[in-house]
Amino acid sequence: MKSVLLFLFTFSFVACTAQEPLTQDEMSLIKRYTSVASIKQNPENVIILDLRKSKLKEIPQEVFACTNLEELYLNKNRLKFIPAEIGQLKNLKKVDFSNNKLKTLPEEIGDLSQLTHLLMNRNLIEELPYSIGKLKNLEVIEMWDNEIIEFPDSIGELKKLQVFELRNILFSKEEQAYLKALLPNCKFYFSPPCNCSN
Repeated sequence: MKSVLLFLFTFSFVACTAQEPLTQDEMSLIKRYTSVASIKQNPENVIILDLRKSKLKEIPQEVFACTNLEELYLNKNRLKFIPAEIGQLKNLKKVDFSNNKLKTLPEEIGDLSQLTHLLMNRNLIEELPYSIGKLKNLEVIEMWDNEIIEFPDSIGELKKLQVFELRNILFSKEEQAYLKALLPNCKFYFSPPCNCSN
């Protein structure tokens, strides 16, 4: 009986044309897909896809057929890059790229206009694309323990950003102050400032 109700709920959500956000209770009822094989038959039904710890060196093309995808977990893999096709996932609200080997994100990340949570902790990220400023609904960025050198000025366009996690990255007091000035309503998490000019 539970499986029938779950199917009907998922079907009615996908069929619905009104893009109303789901409540936490509704999200808890949605099936969490955990393999590429499981999404091939009906990719349009996939709302949550969890491929963490899958030893992936690249994102399978089947993922980009999941046009109704809202949550994508790719943490703890071996990814070195994110392809431009990520921009096809227009309904994505949360994505986790943490614990990979990424050095940057593609410009197409800016096409994810519904994104609220961008997680990319423990990578090798040195820079962010200018297009990140287009993510007007972004509320949380987590990128602690990366190699970030500087941020594009467009980061200041993220007016809804509430949390910016930047611990274990070396910033001077001046750099920390600059970021806070760009986003005065955002809560920053820094490690103690360094004497980076010495």
